[in-house]
Amino acid sequence: MADTPELFNDIAAGYDIVSAALSVAGIRAWHRSARRALAVRPGQRVLDVGCGTGVVTRDLARDAGPRGEVVGLDPSVGMLAAARRAPRHPAAAPIQWVEGYGENLPFPDASFDRVTAQFSLRNMMDWRRGLAEMRRVLRPGGRLVVLELLQPTTTRGTLAMRALEQITRLLWLRAWLPYRWLGRSLLHAPTPAELARHAAAVGLVIETERHWLGDLVTLLVASPRSGPASLPEPPARAHALLIWATDGSDTAGWAGRWIQAHFGPDTTIHVVTVCPPFPAQDAPAVEITDRVAWRHDLERAAKTLQDGGFTVVPRLLEGEPGPSLLRYAAAVRPDAIVVGQKRRAPGADRLLGSVARRLVAESPWPVILVPPPTGAAAGEEPVPQVPRPPAG
Repeated sequence: MADTPELFNDIAAGYDIVSAALSVAGIRAWHRSARRALAVRPGQRVLDVGCGTGVVTRDLARDAGPRGEVVGLDPSVGMLAAARRAPRHPAAAPIQWVEGYGENLPFPDASFDRVTAQFSLRNMMDWRRGLAEMRRVLRPGGRLVVLELLQPTTTRGTLAMRALEQITRLLWLRAWLPYRWLGRSLLHAPTPAELARHAAAVGLVIETERHWLGDLVTLLVASPRSGPASLPEPPARAHALLIWATDGSDTAGWAGRWIQAHFGPDTTIHVVTVCPPFPAQDAPAVEITDRVAWRHDLERAAKTLQDGGFTVVPRLLEGEPGPSLLRYAAAVRPDAIVVGQKRRAPGADRLLGSVARRLVAESPWPVILVPPPTGAAAGEEPVPQVPRPPAG
């Protein structure tokens, strides 16, 4: 949520009404499912991360009862002001409204019985750190519930995503323009599988997963376990000049780990992230937020390799991802292009325009597709695909 608060300050007053309209009131049913899954008991301490106007927070306060304690945290001053103005049920727990970020929770370790983030995780500048922070403040035997719009991998979910993007582009009134971030933010969201894998990596045991609209909307219920999973480290081998095409996703991150495991630190790696073109007449605040998000993803990816002693050349490009990467490769003439391979349904790949598929089809340089692991801690050897001999 590091750079999105300003998008929400001015729309706080009508946020809940517009959100319900955009989801055809589905958001209310999804919140009810999350509330049931959280199963707050009287007297418990509860944290709502990215609480917005506090609709969910107030419901949780009623569940916790007068002996409980509830904290609503959000980085948006406007959202918190709206939350404070709303009345609290007399039989509900007291609510503490805190201005803060999910990536840096201002609470001690193991201080909450229940933690939830509902439609706020993808707005964090670093959702992985946010997930780890929520795990940190969760008590043993506690429960975490994440309800979120994620990047779909099924055909039905992708159709729902495209519909959402089209709807948000129709919001032409100035006061509604920040809602265009809703569609754009999905480019920075994890897939359901990536979210589940990272939840396991930070020390969570997944109890339940539920999906709506294909897999566009996901409910994940998890509890803490003793320690995070570890990734096996294969021996390093030859150096080269590589392009690592990364979109900041966990799948791309596994490709980066594969590079670290299989190439020597004298390898030169061009870490390339492509910012897709913006729709015409998009809100300036949305464009600024989106560019900052892509740059943050690029810097985080580059740092992982720099810390390993690699020579790193970070590049943020703009344009259609596939053609932009091919043009860049033509300029630097790499030994190979490394890209993470998301396991999407064929229909979803066609609708989203798979970058990996296009690179394999059109690149004159070897394309190494790194599949995600099959389990939370499992490694898996990627399958290099060389469509034709490297250009001479």
